[in-house]
This record gives sequence, structure tokens and C-alpha cells, in this order.
Amino acid sequence: MKHETTNKGYLKTEMKIFRAFFDLLAERGAVNKISVKDVCDAAEIRRSTFYIHFANVEDITNQLSMNYFDGIKKVIPEKISNAEDLKVFFHNYIKMHKEKSIYIRPLLLSGGISFFEDVQNKVRLEVRKAMIAGGAKFDLGAVSTVLMGMMSILDRILVGKTYATHEDVENATMSLAPKLFD
Repeated sequence: MKHETTNKGYLKTEMKIFRAFFDLLAERGAVNKISVKDVCDAAEIRRSTFYIHFANVEDITNQLSMNYFDGIKKVIPEKISNAEDLKVFFHNYIKMHKEKSIYIRPLLLSGGISFFEDVQNKVRLEVRKAMIAGGAKFDLGAVSTVLMGMMSILDRILVGKTYATHEDVENATMSLAPKLFD
């Protein structure tokens, strides 16, 4: 059960739970190999404290997904009117992805692919809304393809499945952005 709060003690405990979860995930390789008891032991908290923050272990990944998407939403402008606006979004997204890699990588390595497919679909919809709000004339299929490709390659970078770098992805998206508008 997630309670919204700004209480420093609450937030500190939640961070202990996240850190314990990430350590266990790195050690065991999959979310389904981690129990509430494991997280409590690693975080040095009681079960009752855990349940103030989360309903179960899967709820931790759900919260991480929401936190990650909230971070992404902050880099999506309200309106994307032209290629320059799209370039700014691409740059900010890639920068955020690189900065948040410590949180993203363990989930990817654990097989959290559906987690990222869900996030990718939400991002695609938010970018589409911003482009419509900006009155841009764009090729929706091409924008979706570039966006999904960018996000997939960035995720592959984090798990060591490509030789591409964040900079390579940024260069590619910067050169494609002007071609996505009518």
C-alpha cells in the first residue's frame, strides 16, 4: 500500500527498501527470486514497515515503473511544434536515461521487458499528444518508429547488448528529427 508523503523518515525507509531490492536483484537476477522477507532482512526493517510502503515485491517494480515514467514525463515538453522541439526532447530523454541507468539496468537484466514495453508505449502516447498540441504536421508512424527504436537501443546499451553509445543514439536521433515533419 503506497502512501504519498513527504515525511523524511518515510522517504528514507523507502530508499532503504529500494536499495535492498536492487542489491537482491543484482545478486539473484530475477524479481521472482526475491521475497518480502528477503527485502526486509536486507533493508533491516520489519515486515510491518515494508507493508506501509508496498503490498508485495511486485509493487516495488510497479512503483519504480511509475517513478521512471514520472521522470520521463518531466522531459516531454507540453508542445512539440517542430524539429527543434523534438531534438530538445530527444536530448533530454537520452540524458535522463543515462543519469537513471543505475535504476533501469537491474530491472532490464532481471527480464523486466514488459515493464519497459509498457513505459515505451506510454512515452510514445505522451510524445504524440505533445506533437498534436504543438500543431505539428508529422509522420506519426515514423515518429513512433524512431522513438521506439531510440528507447530500445538505449535499453540495449544498459545491458551490454550493443556497441552503440548514448552519444551514437543522440547523433542518430538529431539527424532524423527534421525528417519526421511534413
